[in-house]
Amino acid sequence: MAQRTRIVIETEQVHLLSVSGALDREGLRELRKHLGALYDAGVRLIMADLCRVTSCDGRLFAVLVQSDHLLTRRGGWLRLAGLGPAVLDALDQATLPEVLLVYRASDQASRGVGECTACS
Repeated sequence: MAQRTRIVIETEQVHLLSVSGALDREGLRELRKHLGALYDAGVRLIMADLCRVTSCDGRLFAVLVQSDHLLTRRGGWLRLAGLGPAVLDALDQATLPEVLLVYRASDQASRGVGECTACS
């Protein structure tokens, strides 16, 4: 006897956070503020589009690591999409845990989810 097909549809809102411009001290402060507001609002799923970031350094990854830990404890996740040249250059200077976070968080993007056409 053939097994019946079972289809389950689950919907959860994924919040898209598009970041553009320089992530210097002020830019990172703004990013932290927006991530904190999303977390305080109970958000569990965040897709961060970083393809339009024009400059950043390793401090960006500290912000992303902290956000990822908070969301993971809540049963959620942080995903990255559209890693532009500035973010990729900063990865060259990043520590191993930061690189692994970006690798894991951008895994969905490498499968074609959330690709940024501006970066192509």
